[in-house]
Amino acid sequence: MKRAVLAIVVVLALGGLSVALVARTNGSSPVPGPGQLTARQRAEQRTAKTWSTGAQAALQPLVEKTPELIGAIDGWLAGTQDAATFASTADQSVAAFTSAEAAVERLPPFPSVPLVNDTYRRSTALYREWGRVAQTLVSVPPGDLRTQVGTIARRVRELADRVFDQGQDEVNARLHNPTSPDVIVKRPLEVPNWAAEGLEVGPPLAPPTTTASGPLPVREGARPTQARSAWAKAVDAAALPGPGELAGALTSGDAGALGALAARWEAVAAALDAVPDPVGGRGDADRVRLAVLLQAEAARAAQAATFLSGAARAGLTDVARAVGATSDGLWPLGLADHRSGLPAGG
Repeated sequence: MKRAVLAIVVVLALGGLSVALVARTNGSSPVPGPGQLTARQRAEQRTAKTWSTGAQAALQPLVEKTPELIGAIDGWLAGTQDAATFASTADQSVAAFTSAEAAVERLPPFPSVPLVNDTYRRSTALYREWGRVAQTLVSVPPGDLRTQVGTIARRVRELADRVFDQGQDEVNARLHNPTSPDVIVKRPLEVPNWAAEGLEVGPPLAPPTTTASGPLPVREGARPTQARSAWAKAVDAAALPGPGELAGALTSGDAGALGALAARWEAVAAALDAVPDPVGGRGDADRVRLAVLLQAEAARAAQAATFLSGAARAGLTDVARAVGATSDGLWPLGLADHRSGLPAGG
């Protein structure tokens, strides 16, 4: 008898999208095989594969350019990248991301799950804003503020990844790809945990924080659940963004107020993690927390913009508006109004 060797699937963010690196186990066979699918599942699989092939082609400019921009940002923050090269990479990346965004807009509807197209569109818009943060970063002088704008860039990219995952999870469920019982999948949290990931902001935007230690957090298995009505009541009782509150704060341009809002909403998103999910609605619970974090990140970007001037200040403020507006479509039906009050597209 062959000995089964346990494998762990490590999930990374590659090309801005979640990609699993699979280590195959010895002596195990994937289940279920194609022959074990029902006729309905095989039809669903064919349709999902066709759509997914088109989506991959639409996203190709983003996938190709993202590793280069990641490296350029890291080099700029480390002082090893010259300004001209960094600026060129940022400009090219925004152009590539905008091209991918337009291509995603042209995709046909994913069968029976409107959420898929919507989250793909919102994620590509967020990748574009990540590139625009990089464009602003070129003008930020060395020091604490540059470091914090760099952190905002990383957080916007991760939020784009997690919004994309909301749609991709639905696609994966209909691809019916074979799995093995001897493989453990380690995937990122559905909703970022900035403290655990070492991505909390610091001076001059917030007080100093403790450096995170230990492994990165990964997705949980089963989570506690409750009736949807009880979940909605618990969510509406939290200190969520009020309708138009973000738009008003961005208009005021008050750095202290923007920082306080961001800190409050980051804390709310973390607290909601302890609220049991609605039965059959784990994705809804995740999208609420993503929407809150997007509004929080918009407030952080606007706060950082107040420390800048000229085109850099205007550019980062525009990013804040676009990131905040992206949150609006993530709120599940049945909740009170928590929309940003910002026009679509920022």
